[in-house]
Amino acid sequence: MEAATGPILPSQGVGILGGAELAVDTTTMLEIRCGKLGLAAAAGGDVNRARLLHDVIATALDLRSNQNGFGASDLRLLLHFIITTLGADVNTPDDIGATPLHVAMRSDYRLLGATIIVPLLLAHGADKAALTPRGHTLFGRGYCGWQDLRDHARAMDLDNHCRRGGEAEQAEACERLDLDMSKMRAVLPDHIAASLTDGLMSPRMYRRLLVQAELLSEHAKETFGHCSPFCDSQSECRSVVKQDLTGFEYIPLEVAGDEVCESFAKGFVQCLTATYEVLASGKLPTSTLVEQELARRTLFDTTHTSCYIDQGVSVAYAIDAVLGHAERACDDGTYEDFHCHWSEEDAPSLAIPELYKNFDIIKGCLIGLSFERGPFLEPPSPIL
Repeated sequence: MEAATGPILPSQGVGILGGAELAVDTTTMLEIRCGKLGLAAAAGGDVNRARLLHDVIATALDLRSNQNGFGASDLRLLLHFIITTLGADVNTPDDIGATPLHVAMRSDYRLLGATIIVPLLLAHGADKAALTPRGHTLFGRGYCGWQDLRDHARAMDLDNHCRRGGEAEQAEACERLDLDMSKMRAVLPDHIAASLTDGLMSPRMYRRLLVQAELLSEHAKETFGHCSPFCDSQSECRSVVKQDLTGFEYIPLEVAGDEVCESFAKGFVQCLTATYEVLASGKLPTSTLVEQELARRTLFDTTHTSCYIDQGVSVAYAIDAVLGHAERACDDGTYEDFHCHWSEEDAPSLAIPELYKNFDIIKGCLIGLSFERGPFLEPPSPIL
């Protein structure tokens, strides 16, 4: 096997599942290399075929540049050759019980897992329901790696750096998120995927956001139901203290200061209500859908909405308020007991624990990873 591929070296602590690195001989043409692999695998048997498949995938994910000359097209052809010609089983686990698909779900900097490896393995019959001996699902493997990167980005303030970097950096971050999400969605078992809202949110998460959006909206309406009609004089009606309205803590201080006019407050209330209406329709409340809801529904006063948006405040802050309050309400341990008795229809989400509280993924998909997320003031207790 080493004569065909180059030496298989001990792992250098980079976390490769399978415990080996594959040093690809870049001086050998791919066709010649595949011929050698065929002879070696025929002599080595099933164990070497399976090991080769694992090691090629693990090595590809750790190549952060193309300096070794092993490109994406080479990878696709080589994996196809190992699986179809050599007959490597795509579901054979390695020494720690991880299948090639588990290996491919690791975070990779060139996103080869999302664009090449995962689709190819699935096309050749990889089992989406495969578990490691420790019970790790494929989605869970991908999610944990993704969450680790998100925690690192948050600790290093990389989100704000990306936001300040301009449209190019933000577009690249969005593209990477889309590819990461497509990879994680692709490995969800069909019966679980069918129970998710927009292929992303579990019934439990959906209900959390729906209940919290309704509570915030109703609380805001009660607080400002007495507001006077639209006032176009900011100096005359700056009478609403931001702390009076739950959810306002998710609007940056530099946008509106400590006090805002009543019409600005009502515009924010309408954004909260529109977020709830989108959720109630069975969809995820993206900024685009919330804006469309504000424009479509006759119950919303466009003068109030304009007063809010014209000051440079995005509807995304209302969405962030719903997400933030739902997350905090879940963290205190009383949310489910107070609001919900989960029905049998929620059971499919329980098969993947990571779908319980994937707030960062949902936030990224709804308002973007580089969005400046609140709270910007000391948040009040969650509404229960």
